[in-house]
Amino acid sequence: MLHRAIVWVVTVAVVVTAALAWTRHDAALAETSVTVFSARRPGAPIVVPADAIDAERQAAAMLRETLADASGLPASRFPIVRERRGVARRGIFVGATARGGSPSGSGSKPPFDTEVSAVVRDGAVFIRSERRESVAHAASWFLEKELEARWFMPGPLGQNVPRRAALRLKAGTATFRPGFISRDLGGIGGVPGREWYARNRLEARFDHSHNLVNIFRPEDFARTPEMAPMRGGARFIPAAGEQNFQPNMLSAAAAQHAATVANRAFAADPKRLSYSLSTNDGYRYDDSAETLAAVSPARFFRHRPDYSNLVFKFTNDVAEIVAKTNPERYLPAYAYYWCENTPDFPVAKNVVPFLTADRSQWSYPEFAAEDRALIERWCRSGAEIVGVYDYFYGNPFFSPRPTLYAVKASIPFQHRAGVRAFFAETSPNWSLDGPKPWLAAQLLWDPAQNPEALLDTYYREFWGEAAEPMRAFFAICERVWQQQPGPALWLRFYQDDDQARIYPPAARAELRAQLTRAASAATTDAVRARVDFVARGLGISEAFWAFAAARDRAGMVTPPTAEPAALFDAWQVYRKTRDAFVQGFARVQQEQPLAMAPQNLEIYLRHQPDSRIARELSRTPSGRALLEGKAELAKATLGATPREIDAVVAGGVEALIDPDWRQVRTKPVGSSATIEWTEAGSQWRGSGEPWEGRTVELKEGAGGRRVLRMASCRTEGVGQWVPATPGAL
Repeated sequence: MLHRAIVWVVTVAVVVTAALAWTRHDAALAETSVTVFSARRPGAPIVVPADAIDAERQAAAMLRETLADASGLPASRFPIVRERRGVARRGIFVGATARGGSPSGSGSKPPFDTEVSAVVRDGAVFIRSERRESVAHAASWFLEKELEARWFMPGPLGQNVPRRAALRLKAGTATFRPGFISRDLGGIGGVPGREWYARNRLEARFDHSHNLVNIFRPEDFARTPEMAPMRGGARFIPAAGEQNFQPNMLSAAAAQHAATVANRAFAADPKRLSYSLSTNDGYRYDDSAETLAAVSPARFFRHRPDYSNLVFKFTNDVAEIVAKTNPERYLPAYAYYWCENTPDFPVAKNVVPFLTADRSQWSYPEFAAEDRALIERWCRSGAEIVGVYDYFYGNPFFSPRPTLYAVKASIPFQHRAGVRAFFAETSPNWSLDGPKPWLAAQLLWDPAQNPEALLDTYYREFWGEAAEPMRAFFAICERVWQQQPGPALWLRFYQDDDQARIYPPAARAELRAQLTRAASAATTDAVRARVDFVARGLGISEAFWAFAAARDRAGMVTPPTAEPAALFDAWQVYRKTRDAFVQGFARVQQEQPLAMAPQNLEIYLRHQPDSRIARELSRTPSGRALLEGKAELAKATLGATPREIDAVVAGGVEALIDPDWRQVRTKPVGSSATIEWTEAGSQWRGSGEPWEGRTVELKEGAGGRRVLRMASCRTEGVGQWVPATPGAL
């Protein structure tokens, strides 16, 4: 025991002696500089508080890793230690350390507590944030400012940390307050994605979602029926989880109930800043006489019914009740679909409207002007904080969609107008979206930056010797999106298997040519790997385009003018390209999962001409011979043998009831409450989305045929359900 005690004392003496030596040396430099690493000083400790939280430990790990990369030294040269008595005074102190003291910006109320700082004094560097949980932002900002470290995309492939011989910092204080208080890009998951998110200083400060479905549950409506919406003359009680409804927004009980639920959430979590009061993702509102009177005379905004006065009167009523108990909390609410427009009255201060729009449509001057004016109106609405909600996809597109033009124009404008919260559904295809997420993150942090200068940095530092052809690659994508014919259309080709039309053959060839040039220009391992990464993504785009074209050709080769052999060949080519697309996507998902975001391919495979082609082939002797010769094709695609297909063609029975529409009766669709436009009890059911100028009518046509005419429609459907025999065709 005595022997161990002596060893322990000697060890402590060594540590203290080293600390005193550092202190004496640094005292002479306190007013001049601090050396973080150099040839003479290979590294420095990174000190976290004795009671360090996860955010502080993560910030320290980021500093250690990046300093090691920049210096070429092993990470062990930048040990992470807890603050305690006797710890070295030279080093980097992260977060709420006792020696670092309070950050200069302390005192701002949430969510305005966003300042970060880096202080160099007394032989040490102090990296701090006004909000302790955001210290990783301070560390990232420091590393970018002092080392030009960048994280252009997740993972090692996206990191760029220039090597240097030394890092010497002059004494002084630097502070920064980001332009947007809430900066969020959705759908960036996985460990690499979360690290990229943190290192690009993104942070969601507000809870927002389509949340009325969680506030108003079936049991709540059963208990207080007046909160439930009327639908067709009766109270509608939605099934659990169903979103296609809104509560009765004229009900005082509904406002009181929503406020109670919000206050309960705030009481359960004293640190909770916000509770979402956003409408459900649907357009079925209460259709009682009282609600229809409240939205009369009919108004439209962006061709949809304008229910903003109804929705935000309800939102204000809830906000007023919540503010009595929780005056410092916020209620985010989407300005979405039927309530995008500003109401005719001020919005409550504690409401955070999130303005939803696909700003890739800013390529159309009329839409851009209208959207800018709308943003400015909302920023004068009375809300203390205004947010915007954009759509940066990524998934579910297979055609490149960088839309950098919209990012460059919209984010700086939004900040100038007064917007301070930002969210975009993103889910990037990192191989095809290029710098879009990184550019957005940079502008959300500092919207005063020049977007073109940021892109120059991206091409120079990320693409190196291949910068010129890769700049041309993304310029082609920009041109294609900006030159699409009008009118402006929300999420053009979203989940649309017709999206292959976006890129004409000439543009596809240009993209491949620029990528070939980039591969030839690449001389370093990093740039070669990055070019290959993009090539993998473009390969999936090309496979999708080939599959879509082959399917279109197969669908258009039809008897009696087409030869059965031509139809059969078109069918085979379509199936071959379909398999190549599906298998290629699966391979990229396995080998390069960041290149293309995961998505449901069934969206793009559901249109299948196989059944019609097989039936057409079965109608002629030569066609039947082709089917018999490759019976496995019919079996694999339809689950049927050629003989079974013949039987359907020869003896099949029309399953539709009233196929000539003799029994269909339509209703006028002038009201925003008119979703279904066929009379109740009809075998055929027609429904659609209310739209400005919408008309649907069934008329007698030439030869006694009935003609269904639709005009100024957004989305309409007509159909019927018929019974099928299990196990039969």
